Amino acid sequence: MNKPSPSLSIIIPVRAKSPDEFLPRLALRDQCCLDGVTTILIDDGSPKNVSEALAAFCETRGWLYVFEDSRNLAFSLSRARNIGANIAQTEWIFLDDADILYSATFFSRLKVELSHLHRTPLSFVSVPVVYLTQRASAQILTSSIVEE
Repeated sequence: MNKPSPSLSIIIPVRAKSPDEFLPRLALRDQCCLDGVTTILIDDGSPKNVSEALAAFCETRGWLYVFEDSRNLAFSLSRARNIGANIAQTEWIFLDDADILYSATFFSRLKVELSHLHRTPLSFVSVPVVYLTQRASAQILTSSIVEE
């Protein structure tokens, strides 16, 4: 049986000083259902050892890793976003933040919402986000569980 073509690309822009800066949070996405989703990690100028770790992390998950050699420039979310948008080959693009954690069904539910968008005058979905304190984030990362 052939897998359906992805309909959603997730673009995750990063620049890290250490692999530990993002990898634990990104690893929590292993709990998410990513069927029909292409994940694209855009590395906007991380140091060589970090970019190698990020590339290896992506390879083990089947994510697309793209390195932009911008080490001599300030990190640019818009540059990384535009690179990802140019690479994405899906109908929908979700600009993500490596600091955000999701329930296991978030992306499946998002794809359902997107499938109904043609019935509205809108061409986008806005997803509210709440950022946690360092303490609350540490508790979630320690438990490795993101509740529905």
